[in-house]
Amino acid sequence: KNAVLTLVKHPHLRRPGFSRLSKRSTRGAGPETPESGMGFALKGSMSPTRQVLTITLSFAGFAALFFLTFSAHAEVRRLEIPPSLTNPAIFQATSPHLALRDDAVAASGFLVITLGGTNSRTSDFHHVHQVALSEGHAVLGIDYPNNVISTTCRNAAPNCFDQFRAEVATGVAGSEIVQVDAVNSILNRIQSLVHLLANRDERWGGFMKNRSVDWNKVILMGHSQGAGHAAYLAKFVAVKRLVLFAGPQDAHADEVASWTHLPGKTPPDHIFAFLHAKDFFDAKLQLKVNEALHEGRKLEVSKVDATTSAKLSHVIVSERPAQDGHHAVLYPPNEDVFRELLGADL
Repeated sequence: KNAVLTLVKHPHLRRPGFSRLSKRSTRGAGPETPESGMGFALKGSMSPTRQVLTITLSFAGFAALFFLTFSAHAEVRRLEIPPSLTNPAIFQATSPHLALRDDAVAASGFLVITLGGTNSRTSDFHHVHQVALSEGHAVLGIDYPNNVISTTCRNAAPNCFDQFRAEVATGVAGSEIVQVDAVNSILNRIQSLVHLLANRDERWGGFMKNRSVDWNKVILMGHSQGAGHAAYLAKFVAVKRLVLFAGPQDAHADEVASWTHLPGKTPPDHIFAFLHAKDFFDAKLQLKVNEALHEGRKLEVSKVDATTSAKLSHVIVSERPAQDGHHAVLYPPNEDVFRELLGADL
C-alpha cells in the first residue's frame, strides 16, 4: 500500500507495442525486479483498431490494480487471476483464470464461462472468446483440476463417470480416480471468481443474484472433458445456454453414463453441441451422449464443410478438413459456428 503505480503507454500507437507498469516505492526501495516488486505483470498490445490490456495479478492488493485496469484507455480488458486470489485454499491447476470484457461493444448482458479439456489452459478457448467479446458478452475462462482424462472411466466401474463428474464439478467425494474437495470444485471456482470481480466492479456485479451467480445470464461452454463437466453442472443450475465442444465422452461401449439421464434444471432446448466427424473419440458416441442429455429425443443435426456456413441447430457436425478433429472445433475457420452458438436466438 506504500507504492505508486504508473501506467506508461507505448509511444507508437499505430503499430503493435506494449504498455508497462512501473513501481515507485515511497520507501525508496531498491532496484525493481519481479522478486522485489509486487508480484504482478501488466501487458498491453495496441493497433489502429483495437487495444488489448492484459493484467496478471498475483498479490494481495487486488483492489488497487482493479481500479487501474478499468480506468486505463483500453477496449478489451483482460485479467489473468490466480485462483488463490479468489480463495487462498484454491490452487492453480494449469493457468490463471481469465476475465475479459470489450467495452467498445454494447454489452449483451450475458456471461460466457468456458471449461477446457484434459491438461488444457484457459487461453485454449481464445478464438471462441474473441467471438464472444464481439457479441458483447463478458467472458470467464476457468482453471480447474483437469489432469485426469475422463475416458479413464471407459475401463472402470459403471458408476465411474458419475462419481468423476460429481467430484470435479461439485466436490462431492466418491471418485477413485480424482481427489477434488468442494473448495476446489468447478462450481466453487466459478462462484468465487464472479464474487471477487463483482465486489470490485459493478459491471461484473450484474452477473450476481442473491450473492450467487445469476445462472440465467450464463452461456456455459466446455470442450472435451470440460464438455462433460459443463453438462453435469447444467443438471443442477439453469443456464441460458449450454454449449458442448467435442464431447462429452461419457459412455461404456454403447451404454451412456447414468448421470446423463438425470432430470436437469437446464431445459434440453438450451443445449447445443459442436462436434467433428473425424474426432478420434468418436463423434457418433458423442452424439449418443448428447441425445441422452436431450432426454432421448432425436436431435436435429446440421453439417458444415469447407463450402458451407453454419446454421444453428442443436448439434452441428463439422466435416471441414482437420488433422485433429477433436481440437479443431476450437479453432478457425469455425468462427461462423461460434457466432451461431453465441449469438443466435439468445
